[in-house]
Amino acid sequence: MATKDGAASLPTWRVDHDRTPPACPLRPLLPLEWTAARIQELPHADDVLKQPA
Repeated sequence: MATKDGAASLPTWRVDHDRTPPACPLRPLLPLEWTAARIQELPHADDVLKQPA
């Protein structure tokens, strides 16, 4: 999900998971939330945004 507060502002991204199991190693990184031009620029995006195994 991305939202913008103005025409010139960067979007604010939020990546979360509705049913993150307690044992998930990514749980401490979620929700992934920040303002960036692209979702790949978020902190820890490389760890969280992967193709399913």
